[in-house]
Amino acid sequence: MKPLQLKLSAFGPYADETVIDFTLLGEKGLYLITGDTGAGKTTIFDAITFALYGEASGNNRGADMLRSQYANPGTPTFVEMRFLYRQEEYEIRRNPEYIRPAKKGGGMTTEKADAMLSYPDGRIVTKMKEVTKAIIELIGLDRNQFTQIAMIAQGDFLKLLFAKTEERSKIFREIFDTKKYQILQDRLKAEKNSLDKEYQDISKSIQQYMEGIQGEKEEQVTAEVRLGNLSALLEEENNEIARLTEELAHMENELEKLNRQIGKAETEEKNRKELQKLEENLQFQEERLAQAKQKLSEETKREPEREKLRAEIILSEEKLPLYDEADQVKAEYNSIQVRLQSVKNELAQSKEREEKYNQNVVLMKEQLEKLASADTEKVRLENERAVLEENKNKVRLLKKMLVEYKGISKRLTELQQQYQTAMLKGQKKQQEYEKLERNFLDSQAGLLAQKLKEGEPCLVCGAIHHLNPAKITRRVCTEEELREVKRQSTILMEKATMLSVEAGKAKGELDTARRNIEERADEIFGKRVESIYTELENRIGELAKADEEMRKKWSVLEKKAEEKIRYEQQLPQIEKLQKEEEQKGKELEHLQVKCHTECDTLQKQMMKLKESLLFSSKAEILDDIELKKRTRKSMEQAYESARQETEKIAGQIKEDCARISTLKEQLEKVNENSLEELMKKQRELQKERTTLLADRENLVSMYKSNGQIKEAVERQYGAMKTIEKKQVLVKALSDTANGNVAGKDKVMLETYIQISYFHRIIARANTRFMVMSGGQYELKRREETKDQRSQTGLELDVIDHYNGSVRNVKTLSGGEAFQASLSLALGLSDEIQSLAGGIQLDTMFIDEGFGSLDEEALEQAMKALYRLADGNRLVGIISHVSELKERIDKQIIVKKEKSQGSSVRVIG
Repeated sequence: MKPLQLKLSAFGPYADETVIDFTLLGEKGLYLITGDTGAGKTTIFDAITFALYGEASGNNRGADMLRSQYANPGTPTFVEMRFLYRQEEYEIRRNPEYIRPAKKGGGMTTEKADAMLSYPDGRIVTKMKEVTKAIIELIGLDRNQFTQIAMIAQGDFLKLLFAKTEERSKIFREIFDTKKYQILQDRLKAEKNSLDKEYQDISKSIQQYMEGIQGEKEEQVTAEVRLGNLSALLEEENNEIARLTEELAHMENELEKLNRQIGKAETEEKNRKELQKLEENLQFQEERLAQAKQKLSEETKREPEREKLRAEIILSEEKLPLYDEADQVKAEYNSIQVRLQSVKNELAQSKEREEKYNQNVVLMKEQLEKLASADTEKVRLENERAVLEENKNKVRLLKKMLVEYKGISKRLTELQQQYQTAMLKGQKKQQEYEKLERNFLDSQAGLLAQKLKEGEPCLVCGAIHHLNPAKITRRVCTEEELREVKRQSTILMEKATMLSVEAGKAKGELDTARRNIEERADEIFGKRVESIYTELENRIGELAKADEEMRKKWSVLEKKAEEKIRYEQQLPQIEKLQKEEEQKGKELEHLQVKCHTECDTLQKQMMKLKESLLFSSKAEILDDIELKKRTRKSMEQAYESARQETEKIAGQIKEDCARISTLKEQLEKVNENSLEELMKKQRELQKERTTLLADRENLVSMYKSNGQIKEAVERQYGAMKTIEKKQVLVKALSDTANGNVAGKDKVMLETYIQISYFHRIIARANTRFMVMSGGQYELKRREETKDQRSQTGLELDVIDHYNGSVRNVKTLSGGEAFQASLSLALGLSDEIQSLAGGIQLDTMFIDEGFGSLDEEALEQAMKALYRLADGNRLVGIISHVSELKERIDKQIIVKKEKSQGSSVRVIG
């Protein structure tokens, strides 16, 4: 199985519909799935697994948790995948159950889970369970097997690498389903008990069979001795059966000879009776012969009558073509009559159409004369429409200019008002500033006085004694407050100045607009701006009425012009039709005359033929011929019948005479034998044979019964021997399965099976681990254990070929442990794929773990992975290791957006 295209919508971190085209990555080789942490790299494998099986690859999330938290409520959640399996293309689509907005009535509703699988031949399978079943049948893997083979998760297989026997056994139990071997142990124990009981039952059965032996001498001996005596008894019975069979065969020969003699006697008796019957029948046959000859003579005399009928038939048949000719002439006459009537009808219709065309031509010419002035009137009206349209445009432009004038005037008023308001506020704020400034200057003396000290000179006057210092009588304004009021005053005055400038500009625009309007108004009305508003509305109404009246006149002229064009186009056509009808009328009149002439000729021809015919129709003469043929045939059949009857009776008399002669000769040679004596001797022999047959049948029945008993007993003895062997085997298996074999390791059956799997996994893993480690390391199952009391068999060591040592796998470094776990994971994947049998899985994913490798180890790992991808397999490595980005050209880059979900880009 190889994916070709994967489409995700509102799935996991992918909010919008996202398409991943795997065909861009080629048919085989390695490719890298890289991107931000949590962007959705592993989700790609989850989506593939969900598309195939309706579940994600891991066990942490159910199908109902797959809807994207970033998606819009209306975006559908689904996964759609096209994939290739055994060179044929399939397409599958699934959606999980999720909540979406209802299409009707508002609110939310549940979208049920659904699935659809399309086959290459057009077949379609729907519904979740049916599609999953079809996928398992197609690929040959269930969901667990697929995820174990197709996804190598580094964290999971590090656990498997370092696990103890108990932990590794649990992992293998889940993967290989080895729990069934515990059931096998219980069944082995139950089978052992069953075999013991079956052995006892067979012993009883042998005893019962022995009691059914017939003809045996009663002796107190063992069953084995009785079985030997039974063989001797069967031999005696067989010899007696042979003797009786030989005696019966001799008797059968005697009976056969006697039966032949009886058959010969019966034949002779039969011949005598036949001879008597033939002699009695001979006289009757001679009388029949005389009658037949008389009949034949009478039929022979009627030969002239038969010959006359034959001549009449020939003459009538010679006349038949004349009737065909007469019918043909009559049919032709009738056809011409029909054609003549058709020509008359068509000629009348043609005259009628010609008259109608004449009337139409006159009428159209009259109408064209009436419509001749329509074009001139149309030109005049078009000129008037142009003048009206020009006036309408002038009025519309003037109206627009008035609207603009009003807008400018309104804006000027508003600016003037704003200016006055701003100016008042600025003046007020300026007054406030001047007041505060005086207060500030006055308060400075009080502030200096507060700082004066006795004996120290004043900064203003220099005195050292301060008899009457200045006092602060009210709240003092700070310098910052004064600057703020000054700033506000300046802003307000600047705003007033700006509004004044804008008002001046608006006044200029208003004056310009006024002059333009006055020029337009003077051109239209000869009035000034103040008096044109009312006049403008009136003029607009007048122009609208004039325009409506103009449209009505134009519509009437348009119709007249169209009518004139139609008449001008139709008139030549009608005149042409008129001439055609006139010509057609002349042709029909000529054809009418021709038909009359042909009818007269054919009528004369029919009268001439009628005079030479004996019958009025061909049917009558055919009936007369048929009647004469039947009469002649009847006469010939009567003659032939009389002839054959005469010959038949004469032949039969001849055969009877010959038979009588033969029978007389045979009876003269036969000796007289008594049939009754032969029959009596036959009955006696048959009675003796019946007695012998009964004796032999009784003996055969006894022989068969004893033989069946012997066979049954021998079968039971054989079964006992088989059971004894099985008992030994089952006991050994039961002891082995339950770990009860004396002197052996305590290895349960399940552990033993897991060891078998473990050996194969290690062997498959070492083919890659040796490559990755440059031939240094090889995995090996630990075969010895220190504690015989605990469960063992699944411990793992590593062989170091560089120094020949064997040590615990936990001693490997981080990079070496990654190589070992990856090899073990690939070996486990190969083993599961091998067990599945016949599957074709051309894709694989490896998740993380490459960050722990140095340059050389990474190189060895890449070689092993390239070898893994050889053939037709496509291997995806899920990682964010930068070295892999440089080594692997083909990439799927997943980018994470904070609030919009993730996006994908494929580099082929």
